[in-house]
Amino acid sequence: MPHLGDWRHAKVPRIAYEYAFPLTVSNGGKEASLMELSPENLVLEASRCSRRRSTGPAS
Repeated sequence: MPHLGDWRHAKVPRIAYEYAFPLTVSNGGKEASLMELSPENLVLEASRCSRRRSTGPAS
């Protein structure tokens, strides 16, 4: 990917990751946000729901 300046400022790793692993979108009914990640360069590759239903902190 041609770019000017530093590869970090050009976001080369992020663009390469988005190209290699495009997002998959599905219509699941209600619109909601599961989570928000910060900083921008943080990547979550997998998440899993717990089998145990709990509203309190894990013990």
